[in-house]
Formats: sequence, C-alpha cells, structure tokens
Amino acid sequence: MERVLVTGAGGFIGRHVVRQLVGRSYRVRATDLPGVDLRYSLELGAEVATGDLLDYQFASDAAEGMDGVVHLAAAFDLGLPRERLLSTNIGTTVNACRAAARAGARIFIQYSTCDVFGLKRKGPTAEDEPKKPRCAYSLSKLYSELVAMGIMRSEGLPVAIVRPSFVYGPGALYTARSFMLLPALLACYVDSIPLPAGGPRTSTTHVGDMAAATIAVLEAGDGAAGETFNVVDDSDMCAHEFLKAIFEPFGIGCSGELGIPWSVIEGAGRLGELLPLRAFAPIDRFLAKRWDRVIIENGLVPMLSPKLDRDFLGFLYGEHYYTNDRMKSLGWEPRYRTFSDGWPETVQWYRENVYIP
Repeated sequence: MERVLVTGAGGFIGRHVVRQLVGRSYRVRATDLPGVDLRYSLELGAEVATGDLLDYQFASDAAEGMDGVVHLAAAFDLGLPRERLLSTNIGTTVNACRAAARAGARIFIQYSTCDVFGLKRKGPTAEDEPKKPRCAYSLSKLYSELVAMGIMRSEGLPVAIVRPSFVYGPGALYTARSFMLLPALLACYVDSIPLPAGGPRTSTTHVGDMAAATIAVLEAGDGAAGETFNVVDDSDMCAHEFLKAIFEPFGIGCSGELGIPWSVIEGAGRLGELLPLRAFAPIDRFLAKRWDRVIIENGLVPMLSPKLDRDFLGFLYGEHYYTNDRMKSLGWEPRYRTFSDGWPETVQWYRENVYIP
C-alpha cells in the first residue's frame, strides 16, 4: 500500500484528490497551512498535518516516508501582488521537491496550469508548444515547473507536470464567485442575453476527472517522469457555446441574434484587462450589495460573494483550447466528457447546499 503526500489538501482540487486516493486504498498524508480546515481529510481516514511549506523543516517532515507527492499547495488569488505569487509558489515547490528527493519519493506530481501557454488564436494547444504566461499567477506556475524539472535533473527526483484548464465542480469557491454567482445574480434581472455567435474556443476539466488524472500519472510512476500533461475534457466550445452552457441551468437563454461581430466583445475584454485591479473594486462592491439582497430574500448560506475577476476576461478573446492525447495515453478518460455533461450537476450541488437560489 503506497503512501502519498498531498499538499494543499484543504483546497478545492486537493479535497477531491485525497478522497479518490483513499478510495483506492492509498495511505494519505494531507497537509495545508495552519488554520485550513482538514477535517474532511481526517474523516476519510487520512493522516493530517498543518504547516507552511516555505519552512523546509515542515516540508521535510511532511515528505518523510512518502512514496509519492502530489504538490497542489499554491497561492491562487489572481489579485495578489506579483512578488507574493512568485515567492510563495516557487518557494513551496523548491522545498517540497527537495524534501521529496531526500525522502526517496518515486514520483513527484507538480500542479501547474494550462495558462502557462498564454492566449492564442487557433487551438488546440499541445504540451510542448511555446509558453507565454500572461499574468503573475501563470508565470509563477511556469517557473515552478522549471524549478521542479531542474531538481529532477540535479537530485534524481522523478517529476511529472499536470496542467489543468478551467476546473469546475462541487466545492469550488474561487472560480464560483465569477462563474456561479454572477449568473445566479443575473438571473434575478433577466431571462435572456443576446450574444453574437462564435468566439474563442475553450476546454474545461471536471474536478473529479482532474483527481482521476492525478492518480493515473501517479500510477504511471517512472513512465510519467519528465513529462507534462494537459488535463482537459473533450469539450470544444466557442465562447458563445461556453456562455450558453453556463447560463442555461439558471434559466437564462442566449441567442445569437446580436447584430455585432464577436470582435466587438473581444475588444471589450481586451480593454477591460488594461484596467488596474483597483478599478474593479467598485464593481465588486456593487455586486456584493446586490448579492446581499439575494442571500436575505432566499435564506442562502452567506459563504460567497460575486466577483468580476479581471484575468477571467481572457475567456472573451483568447483560446483556452488544449489537447489531451498525452493524458489519454496513460489510460485516462474523462467521466464528464464535455462541460455540458458536468455543469448542470455542479449548479445543482450549489443549490442543494443553499449557496445559490
């Protein structure tokens, strides 16, 4: 029975990875920062430990006796300063890699993001294409990849990189503020939105499939060492289709009757991304006040507040469309083959947990 360390186990993806690992009879050590709730992992039967991976001694203790490491821990607030994102994400990777190498781990899985490719006009994008990160977060993940691969060469630690695209599913908090709460709020005021047809293409990943892909890479062991894997479903949606799928469970229709080309929407997205982050604060305060009304009127659990994230505007003008052939070569297949297969179920989870009306 192999022992696996999961860092960032209290996060959205981490919780699902721990659950699937325990379900496959792995002995799991789940770690996260002090103050992060790890009761879910504890109840599943995992060993838990809290500490900061920027402290090498904690990283070393966490990796001791582990056969594999799944390194999910990272700062993932796109509004954080560049210096904090780089220092946190690179620093935790360095310590986790070195600790795993000294512990004799047989595989180290570094979580990254498909955003390291930046935006391109024509997809799908394969793993080895040029990298052009467009924000501090994706830059920090690319540098973390390079650091991990460097330690593989210098210390003999087998490293594999996994790159998810837009990850959705039950329990997402950060992305839910934009992709779940904004449609729920919009549904209080409109029942249809005119959108032009077309737009850039998007691939997505259900969190359950992301966790299953992680285990497939883990079990490939040396066969995955030195490789990078895009982890995406088989979706091939233009922006109009993506937005239509998002809005549909909220009763909002999307027609393609708006008599303007998608290039106008793209232009608006590009202009929005030129605005400083502080320009979005008044918008978020306005949205929060409107959402307070929805919470009170519907008796919702006040866990989340809507947010218009500047970096998500890239979905309006750039391709987020990636290949998954390399991942499938390990025998992995997405259970939720397309976004439309998994999104309605996800919306229903938020309703059942009284996060949205």
